[in-house]
Amino acid sequence: MTPMRVGADGRRWHNEGFCGMFAWLKDKTGRLWRWHVRQVKAFFNGFSHPFRAIPYIFRNPSLLKWAIPPAILTSGLMALVMWTVFGYTDDAVSLIWTQPAGTVWYETWLLLPIWYTIYVVAMLILVAIGIIAVYLVSIPLAGPFGELLAEEVEKIETGWSPPFDWMVLLRNLAVTALHLTIFTMMQIVVFAMVSAIGLIPIVGQVISIVVSLVTTPLLIGFAPFDYPMTVRLWGFGDKMQFMVRNFPMFYGFSVASFAMLYIPFVNLVFLPCCVVAASRVIVEQEKDGTLTIADRRKAVLAARNKLTLAAAEKANAASAQATSGDADAVPAELAQEVVKEA
Repeated sequence: MTPMRVGADGRRWHNEGFCGMFAWLKDKTGRLWRWHVRQVKAFFNGFSHPFRAIPYIFRNPSLLKWAIPPAILTSGLMALVMWTVFGYTDDAVSLIWTQPAGTVWYETWLLLPIWYTIYVVAMLILVAIGIIAVYLVSIPLAGPFGELLAEEVEKIETGWSPPFDWMVLLRNLAVTALHLTIFTMMQIVVFAMVSAIGLIPIVGQVISIVVSLVTTPLLIGFAPFDYPMTVRLWGFGDKMQFMVRNFPMFYGFSVASFAMLYIPFVNLVFLPCCVVAASRVIVEQEKDGTLTIADRRKAVLAARNKLTLAAAEKANAASAQATSGDADAVPAELAQEVVKEA
């Protein structure tokens, strides 16, 4: 028999020959299989999060005050899109081809069915484009509610939330708009490259369709995650790092978000559900220690409190020099009040 040795980890290894190679191959195959299983689990975990957020919102009524306004906004925009599509699609098709009158047999049995087929296809395309447009328009309009939703989820899960500050809110809205614009421009560059590849007959067209289908959900999934990432004061590079390190989960989340856009009635609550789901994902990673990017808010608040305490101590010292007796009482109260406001 082939001699064997025992490694430091306690596993037995063949020293030489075919059995040693087979043992090595079996070990590597097992590791590769376990890695694939983890990626698949992460994908379906991310896929389930947006749908699990719907009952989560109703179990926590404090979220409804921030979830209802985006839902109303989305409903209004969606109604406007549907009214426009159903009301003006026939006019748009008629600009290319006027509807046949059907006065002769070939118009009735040939041209008219073709025209209605084109009409239905055009309507479906316009509805799909309109839903994407609603999503892109609602993201900046619902920005304040998205950030407040993210912070409310954090408060529910951890019991901590940062003090409200209008300047911080406006700053985060500007950062969110900038980062979404950068990410959208990256997507446009990818689509332009894919369109160029699509000019190659057959193979290029197949590649173009596959890449478009794969990359489109990423744009839909990025925006809900951007709210909880921005409130933590992450830069654009931090956000990309999070996406890459959690890509199977993130892509599953993005596919589910893209699917929710086209499910009737569910798409009306799409935005708040996805923001809540994204916030829960980040909070869960913070709890189990797998999140490698720090929450910079706490460092900023600690630095601000340190400066406030230093200013209060200076004021206390100045008051002590100017007055005597019980002069320390007022500055101490003032210091506590300033720290509380900070």
